[in-house]
Amino acid sequence: MAAAAHDAYAGFGPLLVHVALFVLTGPTLILLQKYVLDTLYFEFPIAIVTGGTFARWLLVLGLVKSSRIPQSPKTLRALRANP
Repeated sequence: MAAAAHDAYAGFGPLLVHVALFVLTGPTLILLQKYVLDTLYFEFPIAIVTGGTFARWLLVLGLVKSSRIPQSPKTLRALRANP
């Protein structure tokens, strides 16, 4: 009985870490953007958003190309079918 309960929650730890990081990074980035715009008098707010999006794209691209993020066989078949 105890082993079955342990198996049911086996993947809960990493999920909890990912959710916590997601919940903490959003407000942190909002406060950082407010600091940059108000305190440093940065006059181009769209540059911050664009830079963040571009940096995220580069990070994910690097992780996929380095095989740190595995691709499922279904995704690989779809990529081969639609070049």
